[in-house]
This record gives sequence, structure tokens and C-alpha cells, in this order.
Amino acid sequence: MAGATGGVADVSARVPAAVTVAPYALVRTVALAAPEPSPDARAFRECAGRLVELTLLCEQVADVLCDGLYDRARTAAADVRARVLVPLRRDVHNRRSPRSGLRTALAGLDLGMPVLDTWLSARDEIDRTAARLALLGPSALRADRGALAGLCRSEDVQRAVALTSADLLRAVRRAAAQGAEPDKQGRKSEAAVLRYAMRAVTRTSPLSWFCHVGWGRWEDGAADPPAPRPAAVARVQRSLLDALVQAVLTRPQSRSAVDYRLAPGLCAEGPHLSYRRASPAVAAPGGAVREEKVTLRSTPALRLVVTEGRARGAVRQHDLAAAIAHRLAGPPRRAQGAAAAFVTSLVDQGLLQPVPPFDPQARDIVPEACRWLAGLGLPELAGTLAGIGSDTESYPRLPAAARPARLDRIRSRWSAAFSLAGAEPVSLRTPLTEDVVLPSVASLGRDHGKDCLPDIARLGPLFELFDGCTMLRRTTRDRFVARFGVGGTCDALADFADEMVAVREECDGAAPGGTRLGPGTRETDGLLRLRAELARLVPAAGPGAEAVLPQELLDEAARRTPAWIRRRPASYAVFVQPVPDGDSTRLCVNHVYGGWGRFTSRFLDQLDPAAGRQVSARIADALGEGERVAQVRPVGGFNANLHPRLVADEVSEAAAGGTLRPEQLQLFHDAEADQVRLRVTATGRPLSVLYLGFLMPSVLPDRWMPLVDDLGSGPVDLGGALAPSRPLGTALGPVGHRPRLRYRDVIVSRAQWRLPKEMVHAWRAELDRDPPVSAASRRRALLGIPEHVFIAADPGDAAGTGALLPYLARPRSQYVDLGSALHLRWLSRVLARYPGGVVVSEALPVPRPGTRAVEFVAETYRSQP
Repeated sequence: MAGATGGVADVSARVPAAVTVAPYALVRTVALAAPEPSPDARAFRECAGRLVELTLLCEQVADVLCDGLYDRARTAAADVRARVLVPLRRDVHNRRSPRSGLRTALAGLDLGMPVLDTWLSARDEIDRTAARLALLGPSALRADRGALAGLCRSEDVQRAVALTSADLLRAVRRAAAQGAEPDKQGRKSEAAVLRYAMRAVTRTSPLSWFCHVGWGRWEDGAADPPAPRPAAVARVQRSLLDALVQAVLTRPQSRSAVDYRLAPGLCAEGPHLSYRRASPAVAAPGGAVREEKVTLRSTPALRLVVTEGRARGAVRQHDLAAAIAHRLAGPPRRAQGAAAAFVTSLVDQGLLQPVPPFDPQARDIVPEACRWLAGLGLPELAGTLAGIGSDTESYPRLPAAARPARLDRIRSRWSAAFSLAGAEPVSLRTPLTEDVVLPSVASLGRDHGKDCLPDIARLGPLFELFDGCTMLRRTTRDRFVARFGVGGTCDALADFADEMVAVREECDGAAPGGTRLGPGTRETDGLLRLRAELARLVPAAGPGAEAVLPQELLDEAARRTPAWIRRRPASYAVFVQPVPDGDSTRLCVNHVYGGWGRFTSRFLDQLDPAAGRQVSARIADALGEGERVAQVRPVGGFNANLHPRLVADEVSEAAAGGTLRPEQLQLFHDAEADQVRLRVTATGRPLSVLYLGFLMPSVLPDRWMPLVDDLGSGPVDLGGALAPSRPLGTALGPVGHRPRLRYRDVIVSRAQWRLPKEMVHAWRAELDRDPPVSAASRRRALLGIPEHVFIAADPGDAAGTGALLPYLARPRSQYVDLGSALHLRWLSRVLARYPGGVVVSEALPVPRPGTRAVEFVAETYRSQP
């Protein structure tokens, strides 16, 4: 156990509220470092930056100057007013330089306005700077294109884009070959090539060779480790395999050769029998569906099926039919036919469901599937699937140039497999997934932000208070007690699952930070009041300034966290990036999600073996000695939901797939702790359940809700709760602005600008009409936008709701360098990807030449009381 808490114990011991940071972190490193800029590119950037400064200076004096010119015009001679003052005021208002004739006329006047001299001087320098930018632009553009070509020559980038699109790979290879002088076809695809090349420089989310994943330990005096050569692992797309298996199971020839189990949520008490089955209407990706409750009149034959199913766990159709026929009167052949038809009808109605032919979490699942298919008398299909498995397993060793052909062969084999199974093929766009890992363990020290870990831990109480799942769990408790009473028990998890689904849907529709769900109670109203009081403790940030969380707020949060929240342990995964700040390093928070090893466990079987032991020990330590813990691992056709087992027990619907089955568990109200908990029915012992998958609970089958929500938490947006977006009046119109939020050396959230679609359309029109550097500089100056940004779709009303389908439909965010000639050339195209408005966020850290961006997933834990 010492290995699970050592390393940062001295750091976390000083943190209030017993929140600690795990001594390890998942490390996510981009594939490429930002390239060194050429002299021409640096000169262009400096001029663009100076243009922003001058534009801002003119904007700052414009109102005062306009008022002064208006006052002078009232007393000036008519010809001076008409020839000089009115046209000049019009130029100031329209933010343009006076024409030469007007400047000549001004030279003979003494208006006694120093602010006019400042403005004229700035306008003169703007004109000179714009002219210099026009001269520098072509050479800077060539330099940027040369740098882009260098990125495109990376084998890692080419390997990654091959998995995205063969057309994109051709475009990347063309850019690499043509360098600084692309032809017409190369320029046509340049915007897309730039987007993916920048992904390899700035985005730390794992996807093939774009990002490398490793393991690190927080240690004193750590230095950067030698960079090992990453290794890749490819896996068959599980959604395709699941669809193929389902097609085989529905074949009449297969039905007699597979095992069946009783449907989940079965209740056979009284005159009726009820169970759950998938609703015909598919409501979520990845094979997940909504469920419906089916009720049948109980009959002796049905009761016999339930008895046999419960006793055996898994049964064959002919065995059930034989048992039923044995009890039927009449000729044996007729009884056997009637019994067989009856059992087939139960399969059609979903009361009897096929048992998965292999462990869904098996890493080497293709050989198991092939053996199963061969056993069903489908050797050709088994051979085709074996070829898919072999092609997939060897895929990571292929160079980029050979990958499109291999992917085409895999897709062709999948199509053949579905044809052999007598089914229509499903989407084959991405037939495999590829993870790239770093095999060695990194030492993470001060340069990586280790000194900021105590500040991360001090934020722990705020994570819990502003986590929407906190309100969700309390509302679930209130509705459970209203239905079953104080200390009440729900014997079948599925009986309360629909209520939990309804609560979660209400939560998904609530505002970030937690609007009340239904009628308020003392506890939920108190939490909302506490959130509002804490938000009022954040001092307002002035224009261009950051908001700072005062220590008083953190102290209040730790002191006033309600007891009902603290009666269960908590864990959060904090995604942070180091930001160099002189001689020290800050940490910038990217996301805060639920912890418990969810974002580390996916990769543990590919990393150092000690990593899994460390995560398991840390979970056990947080949950407390003597606490029984089980893991639930639904795959749902989603490769990222393949996770190793980190605890001794597992809840599985397959009798042979785990140590506990859902029907062996109860939900109960723990009156002493005032919490809804799970417990093992036979022993009455409470059980904590971990769900470490990435599929959102809302897209999993309804019956899983009591299990996946037991220790569920996150996501948390402290920036939206404590420094929310407010209207900001600008010369371009109102925008939503959220200031940067910081606590000590932790940047809790980045500054953001929310631009409505009308403003984006106007910006695009200006970019298409004027030199892009001038149009971008004006926006930067008038809105206060920094040079390095990420541009993303405005989520609109879906912000913070957890709505999955709108999120998946939106294009991903894109890094944009507003000081780069190449990025500015395609800025209008970037904005066109987001027709509903955009959110512009400052890029922290700014990409540094020669340095690869890195992100750490640090976990906080608050132990079981």
C-alpha cells in the first residue's frame, strides 16, 4: 500500500479536507514539436503584433477624438467644418486613415488636440506596417508552407492520417513533396492538411500516431527521461464484431447451437411476469439502445422456463422444449412441436436472450470468435474473421504508404464476413482502432508542474460542490426514499432504473453547475445557495484581466461541504498541461472528469505492469479497508470501453463472466449515512461499484444505471460556474466573454470569447475582401483575442448538458495561429466549419518550437470517511 500513496504524501498531507493527488499520472504527448520559425515568419509575426497594438491604440482614443472633433466643428468656419472636420471625424469613426488631401488641409490648422496627433501618428504607422506586411506576406507564406511540409514528412503524421482517410494521406504526402510551392491541387487541400498537421502538434487526445500515451510518477528532482520509441497496438473495431455476432445469432441454423439466459430485470412474482428488452428504436451510437418493460401473464410453462433458467444460468432451446413437452398432454411429437414453438416465441419476444459466446472484455477476442464460429459449422466465416484479425494485428507495423491498401483489404473482408453471415454490412469507415504507447515510466518533477499539485488538491471540494452528479445523486436519493421509504429496499435493480434514467435526463437538461432537479429539499436548496455564495466570493475581473479564486473561497468550500456529500468517497481526473512561467511552471486545467482510474485503466495492459498495481492500490486505499468493491465493464461496441479489471469482484450478466450478477444485488437506503447504496442480497454487505468506461451512462442500456452511477462523478466546469461568460460590449457588437480563472499557480480555465454567427459571418466577409492579416488584427484588437487560440463550435443550448449526439455532430476544435501567414490565409475556411457561431479560447500553453506539448491526467482522491 505504501507504493500507492508514496511520492506525493508529503505534498498532500498539508491539504485540507483529506484530498490527495495520486503519485502517478497518465502522460499524453503529441507526436511532433512545433517547428522553428524562419526569419521571414518571425518578421511577419512581429509586424502583425505591432498592427494589433496600433489598432488598439487608435480604438482607445477614437471616442475621445470623435467628441473633440464634434466640439471643434460647432465653432469652426463652415468651409473648415465641411472640408476638414466632418470628413476627419468620419474617418476616425470608420477606423481608416485620412486621404492625402485631408492630411494636407490638416497641416495648416492648429486644432489644439494632442489626441489627434496621437491618432494620426498611429494611423501613419498602421499604413507603413500594413505595407510592410504586404511585402513580407509572400515570403512568410512560403516559409510557413515549408514548415508545414516538414511536419507532413513525419512518418507518424502520415500513419495517423492514413487511418482517417486515404485521400487525406495523399494530400499530406503531396504537401510533403511540394514543400513551399504547392500546385493548384495542393492548395485546394491545404486547409485540411494544416488542420491535421496542427493536431499532431497541439492536440493531446489519443488517436493513432497523433498522440503517444505513457505513464509517469511525480518525483522530486525529476528530469526529462530519454524519449523511447513508441509502440502501437491495433484492435478490431468491436462494434463490427458485435454486429457480426448478432447476425450469426439470429440465423435459424444457429439458434439451436447457442446458450440462452433469462432477460435482465426479470420479475416473476404474482400473476404476471415482467422483464426488460431492447426497444426497437435505436437511440444511441455504439450499439446502445433504450429499453422497454414487457409484461406477460404468468403460466405454468413460463414459470417452468424461469425456474430452469435460474437454476442453470444458461440453457439450450431444445433442453427447455424437452422439459416443457414432458409436462404436456397428448402425442409426444405434437407436444414436442408445441414446446419448441413456444420456446422460439420466447426468444423472439426477448425473454430468452443469447449468451455472449465469449468474454466481451477479452483482449484477444478474435481467436475466441473464430473457434465459436467453427463450432457452429461456419468454417469459411471463421477463416475470414481470422484474416481480419491477422491483418489488424499486423497493421501497426506497416509504413504509412502501405496502410490504405491494408485498410481496404480489411474492409473488404468485413463485407465478405457479413455476406457469409447473411447480413447487411454496417459502416466500415474505421475498421480498427490504434493506440500508441510509450513503454518506459517518465519521472515528473518541478518542470512538469509538480509544485502545483497541492493547489490541485485544494480545489477538490469545489469539484464536488459544482459537479452536476452531486445533485443527481441527491435527487436520486430523494426519489428512492419517496418510493421505498427511509431505510427501504429495492430488490431488483431494474425496478428503479427507469427512475434513475429520468433523473439523469433532467440533469442533462439542467444548467451547468446544477439547476434544481424537481421540487427542492433542504439539502438540494442548500447546495444551490452554497454554490451561489461561493460564486459571489470571486472578485470581478476588469477588462483584459484574469479572475482569481481567493483563498477564502477555498476555505469556505472545504469547511461548508455538506455532510451528505462527504459520506461517500470521491475521485476526479484532472487533465492539466504545464505552462512555463519564468523559472517556475504553472498547470493549466483542460478538463475535470470522474476519476477512479477511468482515464488510466484503458491503457494499463500496454504500460509498465506496476502501473496497474498502483492504480488498484490507490482505489482500495480511497474506498477504505473492508469495503467490498466490484467493477462493471459493459463494452457497448466501443473499443475505448475495453478496460482491465482493477478490483477483485466484477458484476456481469453472464453467469461465467464475473463474481456477481445484477440479480444478486439490491438497492437500499442506508439510513445512517442517508445514501442510496448497493448491497449483496445474500449477505446484506454494502458494495461499491466502479464503472471505468467512456460510454456516457445515458447511452448505456437503462438497466445499468444503478451500477454505473454508484461512484459516478464529473464533468466539472469551474470556469463556467465561478467566472461565467458575460456580455462584453465591443466596437464590433456584443460578445460573450469569460475571463481566465486562476487559483495560485493553477489556471482553472482559459479565457474565452463567444462570437455569434452574425459576427462570424461578418468576419469571414472581411477576411475574404481585405488582406487576412488586417482583418484578423482588427478582431484581435477590438475583442482582445490573443495570438494563439483554439476555435470551436458554439455549443449553444447544449453547453454543459452532456447531450451526446449534438456533441458528436459538431466539428472538433482547431488550433489557429493568428500571427502566421498560412493560418491567416485559411482562417475564413476555418470559421466556415462552424456556421452556428464560434467559441474562441486562448491557447495555453502556446506551442513552443522544438518542444512537444504534453498533458497529464492527475487524479485526486478523497477517501471513505
